Amino acid sequence: MRLTTAQHHTIHRVVTEFFGPGARLLLFGSRTDDRRRGGDFDFYVEVSGLTAEEITQRSVQARSRLFRSQAFAGRKVDLVIRDRDSDYRAEIYDVATRTGVVL
Repeated sequence: MRLTTAQHHTIHRVVTEFFGPGARLLLFGSRTDDRRRGGDFDFYVEVSGLTAEEITQRSVQARSRLFRSQAFAGRKVDLVIRDRDSDYRAEIYDVATRTGVVL
């Protein structure tokens, strides 16, 4: 897994701040493979008890905070947010949960 200790702490702090301590957090995509180089950061966040508007607003705020953080220093960070209370299914959710690493 290609994630520094500072990045790990930062993503946990930001996800907890914006989505609550019960949010499930996974890293997925190219950063889970130690043999690869570069790539953006793909995080899957599973939340509960938030409206669609709250999820959208908090997602924007969290991305902004990560972009401005020292740990991610302007690097591309993708947050895939899933409301665990919703019946909506997207293929990316399955990919993230099947291949992701729980943080």
